[in-house]
This record gives sequence, structure tokens and C-alpha cells, in this order.
Amino acid sequence: MKLIERSTEKCFGKVNVVNIIEKAVLSITLTSSNGEVLGFGAFYDYPNSKVYDPKLWEHDMVPKYGLDGVTPLNSLFLHYFVAKRPYQHDIAQEIIRTVFNACVYVQSIFLLSGTTHLGSAMLENFARVKNGPKDERMFLCQRHAHVPQLHIREARPEDNDDLAPLFTQQNKVLSETYGDYFLAELIEAQDDNHKALVAEVGGLAIGFMCASTEVDVELLNKCFELKPYTFLHKVKKKEETPDDDTSVASDSVAEEEVDDDVDEDLTREETLDLDTSSVDRKAPSQTSLKSGAVVEAASSKGEVSAAESNRSVSIPPSHVSEPQSEASDRPKEAEEVAEVAEEVIVPEEPVDLGVPTAFCIQLFCIDERYEMRSIDFMAEAFKRFPDKDYCVLTIPHTISEFPLLQVFARCTPKPTSTLEQELYVFHRSALLQGITVRFGTDKDTTGINYITRKYKGKSTVLADYDQYLTALRDGNGTPLYGIVMECDNQIIGVALIRAEMDTEYLRSHYGLEDFIYFTQHSPREHGHLYHCAVSATFTNFTKFFLRECLRLCEMSCMYYNVYDSNTLQDKPQSTVEALHHLVQIRPRRQIKYPVELLKGSPPATYDNVPIEDVLKTLPPFALFHINRKLTLEPKMVINSRIVVVGASDVSLSFLETLILCPHMHFNNLVLVSPEGLPLTDPPLSPHLSLTLPTI
Repeated sequence: MKLIERSTEKCFGKVNVVNIIEKAVLSITLTSSNGEVLGFGAFYDYPNSKVYDPKLWEHDMVPKYGLDGVTPLNSLFLHYFVAKRPYQHDIAQEIIRTVFNACVYVQSIFLLSGTTHLGSAMLENFARVKNGPKDERMFLCQRHAHVPQLHIREARPEDNDDLAPLFTQQNKVLSETYGDYFLAELIEAQDDNHKALVAEVGGLAIGFMCASTEVDVELLNKCFELKPYTFLHKVKKKEETPDDDTSVASDSVAEEEVDDDVDEDLTREETLDLDTSSVDRKAPSQTSLKSGAVVEAASSKGEVSAAESNRSVSIPPSHVSEPQSEASDRPKEAEEVAEVAEEVIVPEEPVDLGVPTAFCIQLFCIDERYEMRSIDFMAEAFKRFPDKDYCVLTIPHTISEFPLLQVFARCTPKPTSTLEQELYVFHRSALLQGITVRFGTDKDTTGINYITRKYKGKSTVLADYDQYLTALRDGNGTPLYGIVMECDNQIIGVALIRAEMDTEYLRSHYGLEDFIYFTQHSPREHGHLYHCAVSATFTNFTKFFLRECLRLCEMSCMYYNVYDSNTLQDKPQSTVEALHHLVQIRPRRQIKYPVELLKGSPPATYDNVPIEDVLKTLPPFALFHINRKLTLEPKMVINSRIVVVGASDVSLSFLETLILCPHMHFNNLVLVSPEGLPLTDPPLSPHLSLTLPTI
């Protein structure tokens, strides 16, 4: 508050600073070494002007200013900024650089101000957009002026001099094993199946990626659940048969046989009738280097890894053309790569396996100053292998995820897999950024039916969607919202949200106030997520999908309950695939009120009786939560295997502490208990259904 000046109020108006911080999708605070606050910036996903509806700003503002290519995915809006004199300029630049580094898809930051006198700090970073109404003042800050996309090119032997110190600084294993010039030898050995790429800044090589098409796809399919990714093979249509109905029926039987070993409660996979023929292709040991760790990729020796599947239908879209504009800094290479996606659309009819369509990253290293732009390598890598649709990468369990893997999907290991690696997959269609999120219509029913066809709760999803189309409300009057995500007119995601009617119960029974200030959120800003499905190809946009759901529904908080499998729900919900993006809320210990005694007391005491929303009894559930502040906050993913022996109070408390850590996600937690869990209601406790057996 001490940093607020008159010029701040002229630029942003009089605002509730607490509310600004609470509702911002991204808040950046710059502090000194002794903890003094030097500057602050709050960024939203809609304009700070009452002229534009937060739900529809892209339909009004973009054509008004001629901002072709500006979308909610690649844009943010500065709603508040303060800085300490005389460091405003440096503070503003640092905050803007932080935003562009944290949000890899953001290309533009907009500012709508009530005055043209922004101050030197803002004027040096924002330029006024002149081709708009004279009564509005819009300013624009573009990525290329602060954190430009990296220039990626083919590696040359002379790059060894720039890259060798970088590799040595992070890990000395490779140079000690293969010599000081192993990079030059690797670069000179390039051919059609092996490519080396370099990221260049100011004439210096600051990053390196080596990719190869020699991938043991057969081994990966034996160890990981790759059905959502068409088993890393091309797909081809079956020949048409005269009797379509008979063909569909036989295919359905085949799909059921294939899916016998898959838990449909947790996994929705591609419904393909596939013949997993063996692929006799062996690859040498492959390594990837990042942050001082040697990372081994898929090889014929079996050193690959397991990962968490995104459990959704793979529907690669065709190319989405995006017009270039001053507010969009998308490279042409990404568009050229996206064009190839037309050839990999998964048809709705039965398909057979084609040739393998994956390449792997053998070696990867980048300067820590530029690691947030690691995704820039992907477009050029797919350009080098135009006939490949998937990129795979494996890392040891002991290595945490680095920025490149944030756009990859972690795959689920099969129960029989004993490999000491984590497997990550990236589809070329994920490079497309023509993603739109909107309210669903009746025309989307076919697409929703397709992407949920292997959902165990498909009938519930479709019934709720029909109810949304019919009345926009439940039978009891609760507002109901149906949101879809699409790319090139193909539905790639769907979410069904109801208004949360039990906010007081949640507030009193769970520690929600560790994450939000309830006084800053009106009752209608709380929603309940009942269904959410996203295509496996586009899982890197799941968090963006959740953020857009909050914006379109004009909500700031969203909840999801996990019930015991034996619990009957008044409004059934399905397993959401975005659960790992939500945070689990710790339950509160409850006070046992002598309600009957208090109700018989004088009125002064009776006023202290909690309201019925707090006293009512609901079936027990685990509560998950996400709010606007969390939609751009990444979690630290820990792949290390943590094994806890014994189901004592200490062991369960330790696991609870790990699971409830809001900013960390543990992928490999194992509890070994020869005598099972401590059951309070034997012989068959409902708590048993909340655990999954493992090996």
C-alpha cells in the first residue's frame, strides 16, 4: 500500500487491492534481499474495463482494434502495477520478463488505462494501439521485446565450443565417458534418422537437442499404456464392408476384449481394434541431459519409464491457420509443422496399425536462463521428421520434471513393468495454438459423444449435457454450465459445471481458507466440477481449459469431490482427467455441538447455534479445489519412488502430508502393509476401494 501513488490511481483507478490479488490469474511481487516489497503486478485474463464483458472480450475487442491472432490463450491484461521509486523501469521490465517466462503461450500483455500518462516505466514497455476508438486508450507489450522465442537451427561442429562448457557445468559424465569432443562427433554423424538442433541467442549456442527415429516401440508398448496414443503407430482405415451395422457390432466386441485389463473408472482410451505386431527395431542407449542429470531415452535394452496417462481420446486435428499480427509472434516453423497434422486425424471408424510414428530425444541440454523456452525446440524437431507424429522422452525416477516436460504427457506404466524410467509423450498437434473454449451447443453433441465413448460415466455426461441444453439448470434450479474446447471445429474437451450450493459446509469442514479469502468471493463465484474430459493429444492445454471455464462461468473457485465407490450420489459425477491440476484440501476437525441443548436455551444462546448448512451431514468425501490464482501456478512433479512400510498412524500421517502438499505432486507413492489397512468397519471397509493395488 505504501507504493500506491496518485499516478497509480489515474492509470488503474481506485481498486480493492486485496480483491485484485485474490482474483488475478498471475500476481508477481518483486522483493529485495531483506524482504522489502519493491514492486507488484497483477495480471488477468480479461480487460480491466467495464466496456468489455469478461466472457466475450475476444469477440468485441479484437475486431474493434484489428488485433488478428489475439486469443485468450496468448494474451493477458495488466490490471495493477506499483513500484518503488526510482527503480520503476527496472522493476517493470523484470516483472514483464517473469510473466513471459512463466506463461510460454502468452505473446501479448494489454493495458487499458484511463490516462495517456502512464509514467516512464510503463511507456518504455508498452506502446499505444492507435487503430482503435479515440475514447479508449489501449497499450500493448509484446513478447519479442522482452523474452523472444529462441532461434532453432541445425547444429554445426563448431557449436561444440559453446556447448561443451554448458554440458560440463551440468554434468561431467558424458565428457568423462566419451571425451571432450563427443558433441562434435555426434553432430557430424547426423543422417536422415539422427538430427541435432541448437538454440542460438546472440550468435552463441545456448541449448542442444539430439533426436533419433530409432525407437523400440514394441518395448514401450509392453511396458506402458500407450493406447491413447494409438500405440505410437500410424493409423489406417479399415476397408469398408457392405454391412456397416455388423461391422460396428463386431468392432465393439473386439474393443471390449482389448480393454479387459484397463480400469475404465480411471482410463478412457482410444477405441481401436489393433493388431500389436512386433517391430524389430533396436536403438542404442540414448541419453538426455538436464540440470546435471543424465536421462536415458527408450532403448532396446529396456531402460524406459512409466508415467501417468492423460486418459483421454486422441483426436489429432487438422491444421488451424492463424493470421499473423503485431500482437502474435508465432514462428512460421510451427505453422509448417502444424500442416502435417492433417495426415494424422484419428477416424471415428475402426482402424488398423500402420508403421511406427515416433522419434525420441536422445540428448537435451539448455542454459538455465532460457530453459522456460525449451518448447521452441519441438516445432523444429517435428520439422526434421515430417513423417513422425509423436516425440518420446524417458527420464529416471530420481529426476524431477524440467520445463520441457511440462508440455509432455506422462504415460501410465503397466502393472508388469519393472523398468526404472518415466515415459513422456508429445504429439505434433499439441503445437497448434488455435484453441478456443466456448459454451456448448446442440451441434457439439456428436463430438462429445465421441470423446466420451469409453467413459464409464458416459451416460451421465450426456444426460447432464442434455439437461444443460434444455434448461441451463438442474431439475432443482441449480445453474448448469456446459463448456467445450475445440480445435479446427473438432471437440477436444468437455466440462460440465454446476453452481456450488454447499459453500458454507465446505468452508466449515475443510481448510479452504488456506487458499482463498472467502470474503472476496461472492456465493455465485463458486462452482462444482462434475465432468471433465480432454483429448490425450491436447493435455498440455488442460489447465488453460480450466481457467477458461472459470472465466466463462464468471466464477473464481471450483471444487471436485471424490467419494467412496459405494456412496450413492444425488448428482453422479465422473472421474475428471484434470484431477492432478487441482489441490486437495485438508479436512477440519469438527466441533460436536449440543444442538438440542442449545436450542432449548434462551435466545441469546440460541443465536450461537451454527446454521443448518454447517450442521447437516453429508457422505464423506475428499475435496479438491482450484481457483484463479492456481491456474497459472505449476506444481513441482516428483517422480522418485517413495515406499512406506507398515500402515501405522505415523506411516499414514506421513503419506497424508505428502499428498496434501499443494505445490508438489508425487507420482510414485507406495504403501506396503502385509496386514492391510487399519479398518474401522470390517470385514469390508469402503475405504479399501479408495486404494489401488500395485506391485
